[in-house]
Amino acid sequence: MAASETVETALELVIAQVCTFTGWIGGDVWLPSSDSDAVVYSGIHYGDDPRLQMILSLGHTIRFGEGLPGVAWRDRAPTLCRHGEEPGCALNGDPRFAEICATTQAIAFPAFNGEHLVAILVFHLSVSAEDYHRLVEPIQTVASQLATMIKHKVAEEELRRSEALNRGMLVAMPDLIFRLSPECVFLEYQPPTGNSWFDGDAERFIGRHVEDVLPACIAEGLVAAVREARRTGVVQIWEYQQNFDGGVRERECRAVPIEELDEVMVIVRDITDRTDAEARLEAEIRSKDQLIASVSHEIRTPLTAVLGFADLFSEQSLGPADMKEIMSLIFRQAQDMSYIVEDLLVAARAKSDSLRVLLEEVSISAEIRRVIEAMPGHGEGLFVTDFDECLAIGDAARVRQILRNLLTNALRYGGSHRGIDAHSADGLVTVIVRDSGPSIPSEETEAIFEPYQRGTVGSAPGSVGLGLTVCRTLARMMGGDVAYSHEGGWSMFTLTLPAHPAEAKTPDARESVAQVS
Repeated sequence: MAASETVETALELVIAQVCTFTGWIGGDVWLPSSDSDAVVYSGIHYGDDPRLQMILSLGHTIRFGEGLPGVAWRDRAPTLCRHGEEPGCALNGDPRFAEICATTQAIAFPAFNGEHLVAILVFHLSVSAEDYHRLVEPIQTVASQLATMIKHKVAEEELRRSEALNRGMLVAMPDLIFRLSPECVFLEYQPPTGNSWFDGDAERFIGRHVEDVLPACIAEGLVAAVREARRTGVVQIWEYQQNFDGGVRERECRAVPIEELDEVMVIVRDITDRTDAEARLEAEIRSKDQLIASVSHEIRTPLTAVLGFADLFSEQSLGPADMKEIMSLIFRQAQDMSYIVEDLLVAARAKSDSLRVLLEEVSISAEIRRVIEAMPGHGEGLFVTDFDECLAIGDAARVRQILRNLLTNALRYGGSHRGIDAHSADGLVTVIVRDSGPSIPSEETEAIFEPYQRGTVGSAPGSVGLGLTVCRTLARMMGGDVAYSHEGGWSMFTLTLPAHPAEAKTPDARESVAQVS
């Protein structure tokens, strides 16, 4: 029995050996059902009687205290049943059982493990087996040993099942897992599933010290974590970076002490995606903080002016001319605030992919004039080069928003000479806003197009808040771009847009362009 690999094999062996030893004509095994108040035929049988095999093959369920197995279970002792004399104690409670099979008696041996029923062995006797009394004790001993064996076999099977499940989970985990001895020698090594983020194999590590196979900086940190885990009995968590596949990967190492074995299990997980997500989240938080700071800074100046000018209306001595001037100033400051809000809305919609532009025929010269006329002092100090009519494909309102931001920056921060010109060539309309102010450092020429970034020109601010970000976003959505350069002492912001085709001046061409847009 002990040599059997499974419980079923052991039961089959026991039934066969008992029948061979006693000369009994057959035997079968009954096992507890899942609801624990009945036993069922297990399908394990020994003997050549075809009628008995046929009856057993039909399957039976016998309740506690009913039929031969149920009575043996209830009495917790070997139970003999003489067919015909005790009809209620027949194998299945059916008195016709003896008529169908060539058996006159049956004896059941219950096998218990403590209070729990493990199995019931039922043997079928012929008329010649009258000396069964002397066999009861040794067979009962076998049944008791069988119960103990089944307990061990079940425990072994559960252990094998648990080990298989654990092994399956380890293999399926996307982590590198290994065990280390107290001396930090590899005892077991399980690469991550798919091996997508780790280069190595078990043969290269087993039996070797971590310092022999790992980079010095990683081995040093691992040894320290293992020693601390063994000393304190507490899981140690350690993060490090490792070069892999041409890049740097972030790793998390957990050293788990196994005190019973005086070993340490180490779990290494690639956390690059997590750290990248955390970095993006931190950037989002910083962006929101910068948004609040930028909005409060940008709106405070015109709002303060509006409040101050409005307060002047309480002055009774103000004449019509003064009131008209104050109203004009309030209008301009409120207009500045509306432009700021417009930039904020564009930036927010662009980030949520809800920003849309309307592509149509746009007169660049007309839009430049409209923007300049709406500026304080009508763009005083701004030199406008004479240029031919330029037609582009774009959204007129968004083109004005771009021009307004570029011209406002030039007037505020662009030195004493500022100008704007435009021309059309090679399928593009190019608008250049130039000023004589100091150049933006080369390392900042792209950063100024990022949200909430400020370039520095000496001690003066270069770019403000969202303006340039909005300019580039809108230009690219219309098929163009905005770029910065410094040439011949001029700082230049260049807006490019697709040129309107020459044939668009005819109705048919306009319809074609509208369809393309």
